[in-house]
Amino acid sequence: MISAIDIIVCIAYFAIVIGVGIFAFRKAKSKEDFLVAGRSLPLPMFTAAMAAVVIGGGCTIGGTTLAYESGIGGIWVGGMYAISIFLLAWLLRTKMSNMRILSTNEGVGIFYGPYARAVSALIMLIYLFMIAVLNVVSIGTVLSIMTGLSTTASMIIGGCIIVAYITIGGMWAVAFTDIIQFIVMTIGVILILPILGLIHVGGFSGLEASLPAKSFDLTAIGNSRIVAYIFLLVPGFLVGQDIWQKAFTAKSPQVAKKGTLLASGYIFIYAIATVIIGMCIAAAVPNLENTNLAFATAATTFCPGGVKGLVLAAALASIMSTANGGIIGSATVIFNDMIAIKKPELDGKAAIKTTRILIVIVSICAVTCAIFIQ
Repeated sequence: MISAIDIIVCIAYFAIVIGVGIFAFRKAKSKEDFLVAGRSLPLPMFTAAMAAVVIGGGCTIGGTTLAYESGIGGIWVGGMYAISIFLLAWLLRTKMSNMRILSTNEGVGIFYGPYARAVSALIMLIYLFMIAVLNVVSIGTVLSIMTGLSTTASMIIGGCIIVAYITIGGMWAVAFTDIIQFIVMTIGVILILPILGLIHVGGFSGLEASLPAKSFDLTAIGNSRIVAYIFLLVPGFLVGQDIWQKAFTAKSPQVAKKGTLLASGYIFIYAIATVIIGMCIAAAVPNLENTNLAFATAATTFCPGGVKGLVLAAALASIMSTANGGIIGSATVIFNDMIAIKKPELDGKAAIKTTRILIVIVSICAVTCAIFIQ
């Protein structure tokens, strides 16, 4: 059960996130400030932001679920995330990383012309919007478990929190909140939950005694599924606007490359942690009716009061950091690749105002679609 203190912990986390967005308002003075944080993030801040935008609900909730179902084979989800970002670090040495552009589609237009840019923008918008929708669904699931509210109400609350801090501070707000989310994720998912899970099941020897042999087979999920993860996950991370927009926030190309390499290492460690969590809850609760609730069940099973709130806040942090990338990325594509090319006079405060309106519209549409999908 979720106690009152757990809910208070999560409310405090939300209050801090919104407070950071208000603080970031003063830094969003130009279009580049609002969309790419003035291209000025130093290495520690950039590394945290890149890791946070990548991990999301897919690695946290999805990785834990796959580990619950298939044991160490769950590493294929987060492992592909880490490999993708490692490869991206080397792509950051290309011409596009040195251009002062706001979207990958803008780079496509420079190389291949306006029609290619238009097609690229449309495809990217669909991709980013669905990232936002799926992560709003994940937010609704976790919040519903924590508060007892309906999934629909939880999605609306989560969506309102995200749109509040992004609309106020733009990418500066995203960057500052990513640091908080990075810290909370590290404490909750990498440190607390795996350790408490292993203590609960009697360590690695307890896992070995409780789980079938196939749980320790890296290929038990099947070769076809492994190949599917490779082709489904790697390409999106290499070209996604949400990822490249974070890359554009780096202080220099050197910071972008080094920070992305560091982020890939962090993501791999995070993926190992989710595998341990999934296997521990599989040993402790072997007949979970809905395996998608493996992470939340682990938090409520292994953690005492107060700590549950922190761990579930960590899950929300991982999801929100990816959702905000999808939302601000979608707004950036609409503004930069669809509106600004027809109205180049939009700049400064007018550009920021237009993008804020787009963020609100995208968020409303994402929450609406998430409610429909459930």
